[in-house]
Amino acid sequence: MARRVLIVEDEPLIRWALRVRLEEDGHSIDEAATVSEGDARFRAHRPDVLLLDYRLPDGSATELLARLGAAAAECDVIVLTADPTARSVMDSPASTVAGRRVVLLKPFDLDEVARSVSDRAGA
Repeated sequence: MARRVLIVEDEPLIRWALRVRLEEDGHSIDEAATVSEGDARFRAHRPDVLLLDYRLPDGSATELLARLGAAAAECDVIVLTADPTARSVMDSPASTVAGRRVVLLKPFDLDEVARSVSDRAGA
């Protein structure tokens, strides 16, 4: 099932690779490069999935999730990070959102990301 996906990643090449792979599966893609831009794009387009780099030029994944608050309650969140400690931070109660949360370590496999995006919460 096609989903609306917001990719928040500051590296243009990574954003491009994710967009191309996810569009192959029929998903609708929007992009942002910073926490501020991600916040604005999220509120404008209300994605089903937030694909989020952990560290961004103007903040972190947890900061964006805190900004979004209840607006992200039904959204699945997939965090991409090179920092293995981010998994424990994302599992903390402070980062809890109602949707499914997945943390994938960089370098990631594009097919694994695509499977995570396509999986429905609770499936």
